Amino acid sequence: MRWENLDATAHDITPDTEVGGAASWEFDADTVESGGTLDPVFEERGLYAYRCSIHGPEAMCGAVVVGDVGVDTALPCQD
Repeated sequence: MRWENLDATAHDITPDTEVGGAASWEFDADTVESGGTLDPVFEERGLYAYRCSIHGPEAMCGAVVVGDVGVDTALPCQD
C-alpha cells in the first residue's frame, strides 16, 4: 500500500474511526509534502477509514479495505 501526494499542496492521513464499521487504528505520520509518499502496512482484516485533517473529511477521505470486509456505509466525502 502506498500513498503518494501528487498535489502541489501538503496533505496528511488521519484515522477516521467515526465512519460506521471502521476499525480503530493509529497512524503516526507527519504531513506529506508534494511528491512525498507514505507506505503503511495493514496486517489485520478490516475497514480502515481515513481523512485529510488539513482539508477536512468532507473534502478528502478514503478507506483501505483488507480482506473480505463488507462496506455498507458512505464516507463523509461521498455525501
